[in-house]
Amino acid sequence: MTFIPGGKLHTPGGIAGLNSGTISGDVFWAKDTSGAVGVGSGKAMQAKNGLSNAQLVDPASYGLTWDFSSKGVWQL
Repeated sequence: MTFIPGGKLHTPGGIAGLNSGTISGDVFWAKDTSGAVGVGSGKAMQAKNGLSNAQLVDPASYGLTWDFSSKGVWQL
């Protein structure tokens, strides 16, 4: 499957279809659901940021920048 930003064909990614910049290291995608790599075209992301369905529901998978505590922003 492809999409066309700016008239060019690109492969979809779990986070972005085309990356020409920098995506933060604390951004994750559902690799089991999407079947995609992090970025379809351009500057790649680390494969470790693609989380399995089991990892997605485990707060420990997200690292220190994600606050799942009762005072935090995020909730699973």
